[in-house]
Amino acid sequence: MLLPRVSLIITSYNQQGYLSEAIESAIDQTVAAFEIIVADDHSTMDGSIEAIREYEAQYPGLVRGLFQEKNVGIPKNRNSALQMVKGDYVAILDGDDRLLPRFIEQHAAALTASPQAHVSYSNRYDVNQLGERRPHDRNLQPSGDVLAYIARGRKGILRSMVAKYDLVKAAGFLDENHYHYDGFILTLRLAKLTPFVYLPDPLMENVTTPEALPEEFLFRKKSGVFRTCSRRSCASPKSCRKKRSGPSARTGWQKFRDSTSNRR
Repeated sequence: MLLPRVSLIITSYNQQGYLSEAIESAIDQTVAAFEIIVADDHSTMDGSIEAIREYEAQYPGLVRGLFQEKNVGIPKNRNSALQMVKGDYVAILDGDDRLLPRFIEQHAAALTASPQAHVSYSNRYDVNQLGERRPHDRNLQPSGDVLAYIARGRKGILRSMVAKYDLVKAAGFLDENHYHYDGFILTLRLAKLTPFVYLPDPLMENVTTPEALPEEFLFRKKSGVFRTCSRRSCASPKSCRKKRSGPSARTGWQKFRDSTSNRR
């Protein structure tokens, strides 16, 4: 059976320490990616650009670099890469994410087995700063019509999602007006257009970096208040917000970097 052609997009901004692992994980798939587009948002503090060019030279026709002339931000950088896609389906990951070897294989198989669904998403491993990982989803997540499920504040689907490119284009790509919520908005728009299919096995790793914490905390706080108010029909979001406490400060960053640098 002919499997869909999956394009992989990796976005990068001063993430050389992680970027090579992200690219290697995209290359080392049991079913090869149709193309790997690495979009760098004008890195100036490390050797990210040089690393991308080395992969282009080593894997011509597979790895393609996109280099912004100035820093344009995450949504616009992602959209620039989306304009280059030639595959049937696309997955978007960050420069500090890592795909497990069967990511493309299992997503392609799930989409082929569920022809009515044009988006698949999977469980993932969350990796903390100590190098410890745990499955993100403790319970089975829904397939089919997931619009209400996402609208209740389900974030993070973009990281483990494979979507039909034509539908991503029809949804308007990433919303450049909402910097912190572009992925959430895209998955919400896609859920209005097509059923989703969920894969319970973790198929990628999401590494928590210090740079990601403010955005993660902001979204967690907002979506958590939304869910609490929705459940209790709360008339005052402020009262719900007072009952929630933020995540504790994370430590051991240097130990985590040392552990991940010795993985390969």
